Amino acid sequence: MKTWSPGPVDLAERGIRPSQAADLRHRLAAFAEDWDRPEMSVYDDLPSR
Repeated sequence: MKTWSPGPVDLAERGIRPSQAADLRHRLAAFAEDWDRPEMSVYDDLPSR
């Protein structure tokens, strides 16, 4: 199962409405600073499950 996509994701195709996407983005914003740290790139090299 691939859980990450390096490009745009069609949320409507996945049944996610714009209001749901906005809510999710808002809730995940607290993690953005950590996710964007250079040292987090080590997780990019992990094999997918």
